[in-house]
Amino acid sequence: MFTRAEGVSGGNEDHTGRTPGHPGVSRQLRRRVERRLRARRARGPAPLAAEGLETRALLAAVVADYAVVNDWGSGFQGGITLQSQDSAAVENWTLSFDYDATISSIWEAELVSRSGSTYTVRAAAWNSTLAPGGKISFGFIGAPAAGPGPVAPPANYVLNGEPLGGQTPAPTPTPAPTPPPVQADPAGVFQITNNWGSGFNGEVSLTNTRAAAIAGWTVSFELDSRITSLWNGELVSRSGSTYTVKNAPWNGSLAAGGEAAFGFTAWPGGQAVVVRNIAVTLGGELAPEPTPRVTAMFRTTTACPSPRPSPAQPPSPRHRAMEPAARSWPARPRPTSSALIRPSTGSTSAPCPSTT
Repeated sequence: MFTRAEGVSGGNEDHTGRTPGHPGVSRQLRRRVERRLRARRARGPAPLAAEGLETRALLAAVVADYAVVNDWGSGFQGGITLQSQDSAAVENWTLSFDYDATISSIWEAELVSRSGSTYTVRAAAWNSTLAPGGKISFGFIGAPAAGPGPVAPPANYVLNGEPLGGQTPAPTPTPAPTPPPVQADPAGVFQITNNWGSGFNGEVSLTNTRAAAIAGWTVSFELDSRITSLWNGELVSRSGSTYTVKNAPWNGSLAAGGEAAFGFTAWPGGQAVVVRNIAVTLGGELAPEPTPRVTAMFRTTTACPSPRPSPAQPPSPRHRAMEPAARSWPARPRPTSSALIRPSTGSTSAPCPSTT
């Protein structure tokens, strides 16, 4: 058997030659730790090492492009294209923008609302996803809000609540309430009789609510579509989107409670056809026809003398025997007065018949 030689250090001895658990070991370790802590406090806190920040690529914006396809002065055809430069798709997109024009019809998108000059448009059922790198376009028919002339491009695009191109959406102004038009006569009634998308037929009817007959009528209204033909009326004028129509020669005179109507064809049609501010002006009242009056004038005439009968001539001798004696017949009495119904001519009596 082998025995450990005295004085040879075993595996359980530390560098002091003392085995753990010896009373001197714990005191030495505690002093060593305290010296290290004092040295560290004297040096101060160690500087933090700089860490590299994670590099993240900013998402590219969606670009909105506006173009006018056709312009005829009082209206135009325009379009907006959304070009995606993003790496992610845009689902169920909704676009808002400020535009100083009146949009009457739209395709490849749906017009959600209009508040003042701010429009909100959303995707149609078939183009609700804007793919990465893709584009979506929609078109519309518009008219200048301030009359014929150029219209500034749309501004302050906001896509799904996020402004495009770093724009800050301007606060939506609260439009002042428009007072209703002052009308002395009742408003007409508009209805669409046929609508095929690219055009439509409309009719405006009116009623004479006065107690007397009228000699004519005039109707004015606002319509963003363009009227191409009109019947049962005459187009007086057009100023921007305001039309004025008067009666035709055969339907201007209306009795009390009488009705009249005129129709027209216009384009474009669709769901955005709206006729606004219909104002009816009834013409002057017809003068009642005078009732014919017969004036009976009774005048007393001066009696005319009765004519005296001429004496009968005696017959000739040769006929005396054959012919009876001539008889003298009494004259027929004449009325001494008569009632004459005739206009006044200044004469006070009727002329007497001649006695010769």
